[in-house]
Amino acid sequence: MRANFEEYSFVAHKCSSYKPDNPNEAFAASVGDDISCLNCKHLEQDGHCQLDLYDEIMTNHKMND
Repeated sequence: MRANFEEYSFVAHKCSSYKPDNPNEAFAASVGDDISCLNCKHLEQDGHCQLDLYDEIMTNHKMND
């Protein structure tokens, strides 16, 4: 894992392309439960975002701190 759970959750909440890997979880995700890169359909087996958005979101966050 390249990040901790809090970071994956933060990025998923900020990501406009977040999509749950299980469509049946869409309702839970829409109400704020377990939104994380770890359950996004764009996360690859090696822990990287297929859309390459993780680094961009974290960089923007750090620049705004």
